[in-house]
Amino acid sequence: MGNDSRWVTIAPQGSTGSELTLAVAATPEQVALVGHQAGADILLVVGADDCRRDFAALSAKGVKFHGEPKDQAWGTDVVFEDLYGNMIDLIQLPTGPR
Repeated sequence: MGNDSRWVTIAPQGSTGSELTLAVAATPEQVALVGHQAGADILLVVGADDCRRDFAALSAKGVKFHGEPKDQAWGTDVVFEDLYGNMIDLIQLPTGPR
């Protein structure tokens, strides 16, 4: 990264090994890829302790979802888009013994 690079790093409080770095697209080639970083796949999976509650709250704020939360073998999930069209999966893992 050059001197004009910009980024922000996000990590859970107290984390010593997990972080997410978000960088600003700096070249025309990078700008052309914004919104398509994962192609047609999910870019990111975000955990939730109550998927349906978060779905309702985010929907009320205008977040674009691809359907409604569904119960799956791995928990409850629903896919939404970020501001640039990247797909993000909101997942609530099942509680209790597995």
